[in-house]
Amino acid sequence: DTSHSLVDLAKLCANLSVYIGNASGPLHVNALFDNQSIGFYPNELSASIARWRPFNERFLGITPPNGSNDMGLIDIKKEGETILEFIAPNLSCHTQER
Repeated sequence: DTSHSLVDLAKLCANLSVYIGNASGPLHVNALFDNQSIGFYPNELSASIARWRPFNERFLGITPPNGSNDMGLIDIKKEGETILEFIAPNLSCHTQER
């Protein structure tokens, strides 16, 4: 069985330290637990970070450069370093609290 419920998603997110993924429902469910959230967003206004970011402060949004909507233009190495810097200060501390 590959179907999962919203409750299953919430249980999974309750045990995460950080969620990395596209801008979507799971990112927001994760943010409800005040976990770190990293989301990939296009620059298009209707799908932008400004419109759809989660409300918790433990959030990092990543977009393609130069106002593009081409997610393939994201420099994975550069953004990987940014992600590591973002999660490093809280990762070990946050997991010990659980």
